[in-house]
Amino acid sequence: GTTATEDDALSPSRREFSRALFQNALIAAGVASATPEALAIEPFCGIFSKGDSQLLPGYVYTTPWDENTVNFNGAQTWFRVVGKKKAERKAGKLPLLCLHGGPGVSSRYLEPLELLSSQNRRVAYYDQFGCGFSSDPREPVEYSLKLFADELDAVRRKLGFEEVHLLGHGWGGMVALEYLLDGGNAKGVASLTLSGVPPSTQRQMMDRQLNLERLAPAIQEALRRGDDDPAARTTFEFRSAKRVYDRKHLSARLPDCITASEELTSEEAVLALTGGLTFRTWRHRAAWEVEAECHLIGLLGQ
Repeated sequence: GTTATEDDALSPSRREFSRALFQNALIAAGVASATPEALAIEPFCGIFSKGDSQLLPGYVYTTPWDENTVNFNGAQTWFRVVGKKKAERKAGKLPLLCLHGGPGVSSRYLEPLELLSSQNRRVAYYDQFGCGFSSDPREPVEYSLKLFADELDAVRRKLGFEEVHLLGHGWGGMVALEYLLDGGNAKGVASLTLSGVPPSTQRQMMDRQLNLERLAPAIQEALRRGDDDPAARTTFEFRSAKRVYDRKHLSARLPDCITASEELTSEEAVLALTGGLTFRTWRHRAAWEVEAECHLIGLLGQ
């Protein structure tokens, strides 16, 4: 068979040949028929990069997935779950529930984590309140960390994840920490994985300032001007400087799942929770700090 590793990108012609070869294997196995419609079969994971795709493993074409919504705070929160519940139970595994960063972006960039369903566990993620595929609130709301922690609880209940692993990235990790440190929510949470999560907004801003000072003075000035003047954030200078900062300190090359996530950003949530500021804290998060409480997380579920 034809396989590809992360360092072995397939050429377009080889890629099409490999896809056709795999589709023929599906037909031979009785998974698909030879009709043109069946040959258009798509994987559950949308991590293909245009012009730079690699052959995905076969299970992504046959593993079930579901998308649905849960009623929360007068709106609909969209979620997606991939994997087989029966296989998960048989293997004695627990599902993984993922929280995206931001605030304000969508969960699309978490799609590669769907590949963890190969471990016989379900993988789920959702678009937080007012973001991505989730509906906009009908009435004005007070955005806060508690709002998003309550939403996490609603999604977890809807999914029926009494026992679960949590993964939080960036802002999503802050939501997860707020959730676990509030009351009895930690019951049934087998583990918490944090990626790029600050223990306080003060530490977060200190790190960003250090990153900013590593850039050219003109870039620093443009970014600081954007924090001081909302009108400056629409200028070419600010957007160019922000792109330099992002490529230097976030990712040198953004894959399709990241850019797709940015296209679904909720500006309302961004402004409500950050004030549009990048290097100074906004009133909703100015006092957030859990560094002194983190040691309690391992005890909360007992």
